[in-house]
Amino acid sequence: MSNKEVDGDVNSVISEIVDKDILGEQSFIDVDDDIGTGETYTVSKENLQKMKNKKLMFESGYELEQGKRLRVSYQFPVVTNADSDFSNKLSKNTDSTAAGVLEGAGIKNYETFTTSGESGSLLPGNGKIGISDYAETSKMQFSSQLLESGKDLFGYYYNASTGRFVKYDTDKNNEQFSGTANTGDWLNFKLLYEYTYRTYASFKDCDYHGTYVITQKEIPASLLMDTYTGLSHEGNDWVYYNNGKIDTSYTGLYKYNGSWWYVRNGKVDLKSTTLCKYNGSWWFVSGGKVNFGATGLCKYNGVWWYINSGKVSFTTTLCKYNGTWWYIENGKINFNKTTLVKYGSNWYAVAGGKVAWNYSGNFNYNGGTFRVVNGVVKF
Repeated sequence: MSNKEVDGDVNSVISEIVDKDILGEQSFIDVDDDIGTGETYTVSKENLQKMKNKKLMFESGYELEQGKRLRVSYQFPVVTNADSDFSNKLSKNTDSTAAGVLEGAGIKNYETFTTSGESGSLLPGNGKIGISDYAETSKMQFSSQLLESGKDLFGYYYNASTGRFVKYDTDKNNEQFSGTANTGDWLNFKLLYEYTYRTYASFKDCDYHGTYVITQKEIPASLLMDTYTGLSHEGNDWVYYNNGKIDTSYTGLYKYNGSWWYVRNGKVDLKSTTLCKYNGSWWFVSGGKVNFGATGLCKYNGVWWYINSGKVSFTTTLCKYNGTWWYIENGKINFNKTTLVKYGSNWYAVAGGKVAWNYSGNFNYNGGTFRVVNGVVKF
């Protein structure tokens, strides 16, 4: 594997290199700011798709602000996601929501580092985010002794959709994390002289944009994802957690942010138009959530059901759907029914499960004979 340095517009250079097909297996593209200008850039999703197609590695790094001595690096062993553009920008201590949760839990010494994308959206791949911070900070306390990972420093990812944190478990050798999900490695340094790191963290196996946190006190278990039950935004999906684990067996409704969402096999199905039974009632779901304002018909398991104010109403009435007035009996269309039915202030003649607008004549009903004109009973 050989190295070649090139200058120019980021996207033009990447596109030219990839299009020329000069990169082989295990090749990587490294876009780096070596002069500390604090310059950020954006890689287009078109170029990410090209790198994804050729299974290329992608690395990126820059200094947050010139002279601030905060170095950021991203390393993706293979590009797997091209859903959106990728900016290498990362900000320090700007997530006031995460900070509020930390301080509310009694965590006073911490740093937050936030990527550019929407929290929970996918990074270009499963990779590493490295943070080298030499700068003075009022958020952390340092002395000359070594600060040990898992003892003095702790690492987390803040899940903005749940208000909880994912813990990055650390090994005692201060060099790498152990675990399987959202794991990473961690290094800590002592303050000896001006250029010694005050903080260095390398979060490994990072899948999502969002806020990564360093603390000098463990976050209480009640604020961790380990005990969470509810919905969480992860990648392109909203997934259902049951006591800290994704529950792919769950199909039903769950209330989140004031709406009742339809979960199917552990994920919110935003494409579903269906019925879902919950607490003894059948609810109408459209766009992935209960539509409490809906009144109409919905086909479910081969039956057309009558929906009133978002749920199946087991009543007898008429309902207009796609230009036809249908006869509803006990909450569903009865396609075989011939009868009279009152709706509003009028009585209507029904034949074959729908109003017989073309019928005029006599109609026998409940032992009596009624005159019908164009489907409406005339008394």
